[in-house]
Amino acid sequence: MLSCLLIAGALGLGSLSLEPMDAEVRAGRCCEFRIAGAGQPPGNPFDPDAILLDAVFSDPAGKTVRIPAFWKQEFTRALTDERETLQSVGEPGWHVRFTPWESGTHHCDFLLGQGGAAPSPAGSATVEVLAAQAPMHGYIRVEPQSKRFLQYNDGTPMPLLGSNLCWPGGRGTYDYDDWLSAFSNAGMNFTRLWMWPLAFGIEVMPGERLNYNQTQAWRLDHAMGVAAEKGVGVMLCIDFHGIFQDEKDMWGGNDYWPTHPYNQTQGGPCAKQNDFFTNPDARKLYEKRLRYMVGRYGAYPSLLCWEFFNEINNVYSKLKRDDVVRWHGDMANVLHGMDPFHHPLTTSFGGKVEDRKMWEVPALDFTQYHLYYDSVRKGLGPYVVETAQRFAERYRRPMVIGEFGATYKNDGHELDPNDWCLRQGLWTGLLAGTAGTVMPWWWEGLQTHNRYRLWSSLSNFIKDTGFGSAAWYPAVAATPPEPAPVPGASEADRDAASGVGQDRNLGADPIAMTDGRTALVYLVDRRYEYPHGHGVAEPQPCETTLTLKGLAEGAYEVTWSDPETGTVTGSASAECHGGKLELASPSFHVDAAVRIVPAKKP
Repeated sequence: MLSCLLIAGALGLGSLSLEPMDAEVRAGRCCEFRIAGAGQPPGNPFDPDAILLDAVFSDPAGKTVRIPAFWKQEFTRALTDERETLQSVGEPGWHVRFTPWESGTHHCDFLLGQGGAAPSPAGSATVEVLAAQAPMHGYIRVEPQSKRFLQYNDGTPMPLLGSNLCWPGGRGTYDYDDWLSAFSNAGMNFTRLWMWPLAFGIEVMPGERLNYNQTQAWRLDHAMGVAAEKGVGVMLCIDFHGIFQDEKDMWGGNDYWPTHPYNQTQGGPCAKQNDFFTNPDARKLYEKRLRYMVGRYGAYPSLLCWEFFNEINNVYSKLKRDDVVRWHGDMANVLHGMDPFHHPLTTSFGGKVEDRKMWEVPALDFTQYHLYYDSVRKGLGPYVVETAQRFAERYRRPMVIGEFGATYKNDGHELDPNDWCLRQGLWTGLLAGTAGTVMPWWWEGLQTHNRYRLWSSLSNFIKDTGFGSAAWYPAVAATPPEPAPVPGASEADRDAASGVGQDRNLGADPIAMTDGRTALVYLVDRRYEYPHGHGVAEPQPCETTLTLKGLAEGAYEVTWSDPETGTVTGSASAECHGGKLELASPSFHVDAAVRIVPAKKP
């Protein structure tokens, strides 16, 4: 049952009512309401200086959350000849979203402001919330103790297993129905979306300044809703570097500055690109867009975090770095202050760039790194481990490898026909101490090449271990060392001496995590550690010994598996003595995984 009487004289309207958009309102589910009877208000409904409408929800325990209402046009969608079309439905109007976490009677008080005046009480409503039908974990947060992983509000660990899905193909939102279902089936829980001119951008094209694109906003609604249904957290990238480019790039486009709505040529306040970060009017426009996004998307449990920019360093030639860094600190504080759901914040850099000044901004909640491997000669495992350790020590916050690929030029299938780079990246990223797997960029090939199986194997490997809690940390693991390099030898000579890509068995590089009682280890045969040996059609078998430190004394059950298929390849019992546990691996090709758990008491 819902009831509402809103005193709307300031809008020049009569009584308003709060109407649910869904058949039922349940705890743990993002609920949307139409504020009926509002109609078209005087002034710009996207401009809070003209009209501001907030809803303050109070749960049965008296806990309150104040949420911006937002102006919305409804649409229906259709798929014709594999192309999505949208059709507007009815008149636009005011809406509000919130996610209740308690069942029972919730109260809603409205606050209304007009013409820049301070908002004042404008009516109230009650909402009856039904009990949740599934376990509720809450929103996603940085794990507060070790600050290595993310977790839900209730403390449930959330090690990230995912991939980018930044924009759809011609099927539009129907692509996300398929992709996110496949994610869920594979045990994946993370993706990344871009708000840019070709998908989901609401204020990036001419005519959109304080006139937010409603078709793109609706498509993002749909993707966020499906992600919530499938248990997938979304890193929402608010802008990308191409909005500051004024010349075509290597892809033949992305030169959006001349048509950006903040550009003076389009009636905006910015004479040049850097004004976006320093001009007070530009900042005010951006803050208004943030408010709209908080109201429209912030209540979704699927919103993992806000990301200000994709690879902002790509356009540093057009900008002043210090102004960009300062802006991030200022806007992060603004967004933290206006977001009642307290989602984490980040940004990103391209080309393996680590900008220490940016990552030292206190209001950014985790760091990010983009890694394409065609410019790296070092073995993938040691490189990722070294990078993860450096970021953890310097910044003391989670680190996400937010883009990844064998190359930035294409999906890398020619360079990586066996998916060794992808598989080793996923496993190494998760067990090197980052917040999750690496996040591949070339998402269109996931279904084409049946790559979801790689996440399924990894998801099953960590299942029921509690992996991702504050107790987990990188473990000390070792296998027999490779021969010392010959001074002055070429890389080809060193590879030949060490047996890279050859039959000589030199053991494997181990990467391990432990909580002191359970350990998870991933090993890669040194001959085939990407990019070495990646063209080998028939890799030779490998056997090695593994020494692991840090486990408690006692008996353990050991299970070996194939990282590609998840198939169990061997099992054994082992004892940890003097802080060491030693194992002999079964024969494997390229890589292997081992799960070590305390033996069950008889």
